[in-house]
Amino acid sequence: MKSESKRNIEINKEINKEINKEINKEINKEINKEINKEDNNETINKITIFENSYKYTIVIVKFSSFYLFWMILHYIAAHVYTEICVPKTLYGFVISPFIVCTPHCRGLRWVIVNSTTVIENMWILLGTWITSNILIIR
Repeated sequence: MKSESKRNIEINKEINKEINKEINKEINKEINKEINKEDNNETINKITIFENSYKYTIVIVKFSSFYLFWMILHYIAAHVYTEICVPKTLYGFVISPFIVCTPHCRGLRWVIVNSTTVIENMWILLGTWITSNILIIR
């Protein structure tokens, strides 16, 4: 189980690297378009965060759909798991050790654990991206 979690973490790291590369490509394309429109005398230092906020927003919306999918999946799986696999009655308490071993409960647990990892990586990626791209002093 731990090796599977480590493998899933590695897969999520690779996905996050690819997404970060795509985000940076899109941002650089937009910045280069803006620079080419301006006179040759103007430099990249004159482009401010406020001028690029719309472009950043477009790129973020494009790539956030992946994470939105995992957040919705996590929310649904967590609620379904509590209803199906651990009922809130005395009878549910007694039979829960048997129910949690069933395939559908194991599948729901897998979704909950992996979606948690993806969501955690989302926050790490977002913080890193903000730090490396928006908070740069030029």
